[in-house]
Amino acid sequence: MFTTAADLLDELVAAQVSNTLGKVLQILRGQEFLAVDELGYTAMAPNRAALFFQVVSQKYGHSSLAVTTNLPFDQWGKIFGGDEVLAAAILDRLLHHSEVFAINGPSYRLRGKLGKEGSPSHP
Repeated sequence: MFTTAADLLDELVAAQVSNTLGKVLQILRGQEFLAVDELGYTAMAPNRAALFFQVVSQKYGHSSLAVTTNLPFDQWGKIFGGDEVLAAAILDRLLHHSEVFAINGPSYRLRGKLGKEGSPSHP
């Protein structure tokens, strides 16, 4: 399963409101592989951060979870509304038994679209 962090959290909030959060978390746990894209582009409200922790906890030790982000680990507190303790707990679970791939350099999406100076190239 592939989703963005924002879409996943919207789904979890809706499930929480409709009292189906437990069922949704069980479904996510059962997914063999869950990829969560764009974590950290916007800070999470405390409720959403707690829901993300629940997803990570459900996946931990049961099935695979991949997360993409534009922030280094030492800035993850910002993602979770400044909650450094929650960020540490999430990182603890994510990094145990994991592989980290740090991708540095120009955006793959912009490959061939920017000139040498970082400005748009003209056809």
